[in-house]
Amino acid sequence: MNTKIDALNYYGATKKYPLHFPALQEDIDADVVIIGGGFSGINTALELAEQGINNVVVLEARHLGYGGTGRNGGQVMAGIGHDIEAVKKYVGAEGMETLFKIANLGAGIIRERICKYHIDADFVPGYGYLAYNQRQLKTLQQWEKEFKSRYAGRRY
Repeated sequence: MNTKIDALNYYGATKKYPLHFPALQEDIDADVVIIGGGFSGINTALELAEQGINNVVVLEARHLGYGGTGRNGGQVMAGIGHDIEAVKKYVGAEGMETLFKIANLGAGIIRERICKYHIDADFVPGYGYLAYNQRQLKTLQQWEKEFKSRYAGRRY
């Protein structure tokens, strides 16, 4: 059953499984408690289960995917979400390499889990970066040149 908030996003409107679960009515024991049922919380619980830690509880105040997870655009992009040159000033070239490794690893884990668990996620690889003025276009062109020379074609 879709609630009003579910209908406001693609995830909620197209879900095939319930997002709502009963509230706790009693004390329970757990080896690990995860606060938040978004991408990070659910994937943390899954990772723990894959590592053999099965007494894991996920607590979510509303319903699974309610927060930013359910309202984002659903993009899986290997990047850092900031101006590469600005970040590089703080972390250096080696730090940038590490950040891209981590970003690529995360995107890879998502792809692997979609395949491993046969998740019907409408997953379509690819993305685009857009500029809405000449300054941004110049920045994107510089970023593209840097990215292709340092990071393109690498799989981590």
